[in-house]
Amino acid sequence: MDPSLFGDDHLSDTSGGLSGFRAALESLQSRLDAASRPSRFKPVEDLSLARILFGEVPSGPPVVGEILDLSRDGMKIALEVSQTVELDQTCHLLVGPPDGECYQLLGTVRWVDRNPYITVFGLALRDATLHNPAS
Repeated sequence: MDPSLFGDDHLSDTSGGLSGFRAALESLQSRLDAASRPSRFKPVEDLSLARILFGEVPSGPPVVGEILDLSRDGMKIALEVSQTVELDQTCHLLVGPPDGECYQLLGTVRWVDRNPYITVFGLALRDATLHNPAS
């Protein structure tokens, strides 16, 4: 996978009431608390965002998601609710700063939790490579 496919980060505006957003985050927190275990951890700050392209053959602008939880074989990612995520969908991810060393990941969507303001999904990792633009 060519990291140049990801281009610049594309963020879109979200709208909605603060109380609805707060309720969605509380629901998400309860799910995180239920799934927490010693083999999972919150990523360090410079690895907490992923640029994501969906599909076996990636196309279009990347979607920016927040990595909520990591384990050795997968991760949990939150997206704006406007993004459609389907079970068994292939995802290409670029994790790390756009201008520095980053990880190229390939995974498959294993579960999806849709809330009014955010969508959270679990990704089973299939492949990972380290990309260094200086080399």
